[in-house]
Amino acid sequence: MANPPVTNETVATQKRSGSPPLKKTCVRSSLDPDVVIVVGGQEFQEYSQSLRCWSEYFDKALRSRIGRISKLEGEETLYFEFPYRDPKEWQMIVDMMAPMSTKRVNRRNVMRALSWFGELSCPMGLHACDIVISRELLPALVFRGGLNYDLTKKEQTKLNSFLDILEASLDYNLSTARSVCFSMINYILWRKPSVFLKIWMECLIWIVRDHKDCYDDLWKSLGKDFLPPLYSVKQKELLMENNMLADFIWLKMEARASAQKEVTISRMMDHVETASISSSSSVSVQKRFVKDDLVRLYAPSKWRQAEI
Repeated sequence: MANPPVTNETVATQKRSGSPPLKKTCVRSSLDPDVVIVVGGQEFQEYSQSLRCWSEYFDKALRSRIGRISKLEGEETLYFEFPYRDPKEWQMIVDMMAPMSTKRVNRRNVMRALSWFGELSCPMGLHACDIVISRELLPALVFRGGLNYDLTKKEQTKLNSFLDILEASLDYNLSTARSVCFSMINYILWRKPSVFLKIWMECLIWIVRDHKDCYDDLWKSLGKDFLPPLYSVKQKELLMENNMLADFIWLKMEARASAQKEVTISRMMDHVETASISSSSSVSVQKRFVKDDLVRLYAPSKWRQAEI
């Protein structure tokens, strides 16, 4: 049963009967903020109770009273400073973590949010970033086209973004995004090996090298087609630590590209031979096949742009 409303008449009746008066409920919004967050020189007054709910960093710091303490009029206030951060980003994070908030992590803000959630040890925020990266960001970076196309500026941007996401997923232990990244490495090597210039392959190995727990994921993504026969963990570590793995993979990719060219040339010759003995109506079809093979082999920019 719902409690009756408190009115002046009710209070007067309680006083006459000698019963204790009703107390007002103290809610968090009725208290003054007790923590100051300084971001890029701008101060934000926050509630410690709220910060401790979503941040393991603040929970530990507030329990241990870690932070700059300011005493004013007999009251102590804890200050936490992030001098090199953007105040607008802090406001975004606070809005995201507020109760009943409609502010969400999305593909436009996920990388900025990820750096904050990682620094502040926010499991809920990291999980949200993991989902957005794996479901929205990474699928948009899938490379399309043939095996031997030259690298376009658009693809360079995609690859740089991919390497940034791979590094972030390893640094912040985003399990789903990490798994998708390693699957994409295998996809790229098979579908578009020319995307991985040697310098980017070296960058990829350098990123993974700092995370030994990911070595097995890398071996699985490369597969037997891009790896030498390795029998021990020591051999794998030797390849990684001495920058030998990138060289080996690059040689394997060049060998595959050369073999693909031989296959393409063979197909072209078959089309030419067929066209020479076919009726005139089928010659145009064979010419189109030959032109398609030439595009795959040399990738002139006007044809490459059309397919990408």
